[in-house]
Amino acid sequence: MKLITKHLLLSICIATVSINCSTSEPALVKPELSSETNNSQQSVTESDTTRSIAVTINERVKYELTKIDTTWTGVALQYDTNDPLTRKIVREIPLVPAYGWSDFEDVVRFLMIFSIPDQKEIENHTPAPISNQSRSYKITVFDGENSRTYNYFNPEGELNEYWESQNIVTFGAYLTSEMKVVQE
Repeated sequence: MKLITKHLLLSICIATVSINCSTSEPALVKPELSSETNNSQQSVTESDTTRSIAVTINERVKYELTKIDTTWTGVALQYDTNDPLTRKIVREIPLVPAYGWSDFEDVVRFLMIFSIPDQKEIENHTPAPISNQSRSYKITVFDGENSRTYNYFNPEGELNEYWESQNIVTFGAYLTSEMKVVQE
């Protein structure tokens, strides 16, 4: 299973590096955590019983991933419109990660999904121009104690400038490519 985890993380890194091949900046750079911070994060991850991540992409698809006790569940909701006030769910799809929930937790931890800042909180942030690849991401996380929501608009245009945008795009790509429909 660890080989699959390494393979998945390596694949994510290679995909991000290929996107960034025109720059000499490292891909998926994340700040170093002190061993004290790292240890406390790990103990929270192992001891909590309820966690959740909800990712809405372009207000049309929402991934809801929930951990209760030791069991994760996932579902994708497809909406008929991107208007949050009038939209209706047209399809609900149960999901599981292709490489299992343990690998999903590794990806979430590596990309810092529970602690990454809102795009507006990135130091010296300058929005990128809108392109055909532009997406919006609304992410709500609950870590067992605290809930928060953060947003990213067009992180695809900022891959070369901000590691936070790289992590959000990588997580979005992971969700759309690695989550598989549960066969009933």
